[in-house]
Amino acid sequence: MAIRTMGPSGQYETGLDAAGAALPELLAPAGGLDQMLAAIAAGADAIYAGLGGFNARVSAHGFTDNEFARGCAVAHAHGVRVYVTLNVFVFDDELSDAVALGAHALELGADALIVADAGLACALRAAIPGVEIHLSTQAGAHSEGAVRLAADELGVERVTTARELTVDEIAALCATGVPIEVFCHGAICIGYSGACEFSALRRGRSAMRGDCTQPCRLAYDLVDEAGQSVVAVEGDRLLCPRDYLGIAHLPELVAAGVASLKIEGRMKNPDYVFNVVRVWRRALDMLCDGAWDSGAVEELERELGRSFNRGFTDAYLRGRSGAELMSFERAINQGVRVGRLVAVGHEEVTVELDAAVAAGDTLEIRFYPGVDARPDVPKRWPQVPCPVDAAAGKRVVVHCKRKVDAGCEVYLIRSAGVLDQTTAVLERMRAEADAIAPVARAVEVLPFEDAAVDGGASTELAGRRGR
Repeated sequence: MAIRTMGPSGQYETGLDAAGAALPELLAPAGGLDQMLAAIAAGADAIYAGLGGFNARVSAHGFTDNEFARGCAVAHAHGVRVYVTLNVFVFDDELSDAVALGAHALELGADALIVADAGLACALRAAIPGVEIHLSTQAGAHSEGAVRLAADELGVERVTTARELTVDEIAALCATGVPIEVFCHGAICIGYSGACEFSALRRGRSAMRGDCTQPCRLAYDLVDEAGQSVVAVEGDRLLCPRDYLGIAHLPELVAAGVASLKIEGRMKNPDYVFNVVRVWRRALDMLCDGAWDSGAVEELERELGRSFNRGFTDAYLRGRSGAELMSFERAINQGVRVGRLVAVGHEEVTVELDAAVAAGDTLEIRFYPGVDARPDVPKRWPQVPCPVDAAAGKRVVVHCKRKVDAGCEVYLIRSAGVLDQTTAVLERMRAEADAIAPVARAVEVLPFEDAAVDGGASTELAGRRGR
């Protein structure tokens, strides 16, 4: 199968919706080979991954050169493109190494490079003839003028915009004619478009160098001049945003003319990648087939909730940025609601379901002990295994030793079905990856600014991160 090629509007031959609008590319994250294989199997049009140390997720599991080359070969066999992230800001004495890493990624099979640093973008353009460069959201090009400047002066083929933009603002950027990539799903940074130095100030590890320690996910208090708490919300995760959920706005984003829909998650497990990509693929296929129904959005969102999330929000797309954006109660997986307790017995509870569950699912009972509870009462909500398959509307009896009350909401936080399906898919895809022979590419690398660059440099060249 041929690799998808870019059309004049930036879309990659992914078809048209029922109204004749070009469908955007579905761009999936991959923190390692298994995630890449899961994305391919789930229906991604393209994959973005880090290689070496010049990327914004240096603590992701990552790839060996052989794994990345085999992953690219499998992707290309399925018509899927691969982009490598070089989206940190580099020092002058690192420029040659960063260019060498970009050339090496292309040799291994990458189709394009995602870059944040304008100087690095210019160096790559000068050193590697014909290189395709996408501008990272961390470059800060979020206005019409900035998008045009990036295309005209840096020569980038695509610009990734901020999560903070509304649908109308995204449409205005698309109207410039420059292909626009937007985030559609996943984590949100409390700093505008990830341009945050909180981690650097707190722990000496900078997000702009790919080494964020996520201090925004920790507990905080807000106090007045007398030191008294003035927090007016339930919870202490005062800087922790929910996760981005744009699937209800899919028709609007397609009509706006976006070139690519990007799923965040290079630190996520393969089952997350597989489930989220396949749900978004289904939504795009529905739109393409004229079967899109706003009534189906709730079910699509429920399926997405079966994978890790901190609660969902579409506030930015609607021009909102208040408390509805935030996950005050917790910074870990929220899951998705599946029912409520209707009866409590001795070491067992009865759950009335409003969504289907399966044997092996992990359920969480959201019991709040109250302010008068003894100090030794656990604060963490009890998590219990689901013993049987059951449909919405049914009741199931679940073993639970902890004290809980009738009326508590019950959430699914781990889907046995998603895990089993991902395991089966990976078994098949790994066999394909083991059998495929990577094709090495010859990449011409020219000198730039009198700096000699070795195009065959190893990914280990870029191991230096913090300064």
